[in-house]
Amino acid sequence: LEQRRERPGRADHYLHLADASARHRASPREWAGNRLCAARLASARGDAGRAAEEARQAAETYATLGMEMLRQRAEALAPTH
Repeated sequence: LEQRRERPGRADHYLHLADASARHRASPREWAGNRLCAARLASARGDAGRAAEEARQAAETYATLGMEMLRQRAEALAPTH
């Protein structure tokens, strides 16, 4: 939402807080969700390389957790070619 309001610094701030929470909770599911959010932000900013890397990390984590639907969603943001 903050990205759409042309306040990318706020979006980064909230993502940083979410990352800290995921680390504190030791939650790979939350971390993967944050990577997926980071991929979407990077894509909205036109940074395809970062978007693909963030999405790839999310997809790998979701695969490890056996979360197939979310893995597929992340892989859709991370083209392999």
